[in-house]
Amino acid sequence: MLCLGCNRNYILKDGKCVKCGELFPNCMECTTETCTKCLPNYLDKNLICQPCSEVYTNCNLCNKTQCQECNVGHFVDYLQCNKCLTKYQGCQICDETKCTICEETYNLNKNGCVKYNETFHN
Repeated sequence: MLCLGCNRNYILKDGKCVKCGELFPNCMECTTETCTKCLPNYLDKNLICQPCSEVYTNCNLCNKTQCQECNVGHFVDYLQCNKCLTKYQGCQICDETKCTICEETYNLNKNGCVKYNETFHN
């Protein structure tokens, strides 16, 4: 028996309903020619659904166009993930606006991380 129509996330191919992910890896919605929506945390890069981390280094959460959250020790900066240390000296964990945890030899203050010997000097 041939199918005439398919449920969502499936496509009609050669009279059978085939899941989009079987035709296009990591794809959630598709047409007969291409994937139209990738699985969560996958980006459409050159018509192929790729994991965020392969498109954006150190990215662990993305939408279909950009990185939204970076791995620990990194922050989102103009569509890429940068190390906290590039923005805040001595910083181990941060976001786009501030350092939240300093490295062992640093103290956290309102301006960022300050080395212990500089904090208690004089």
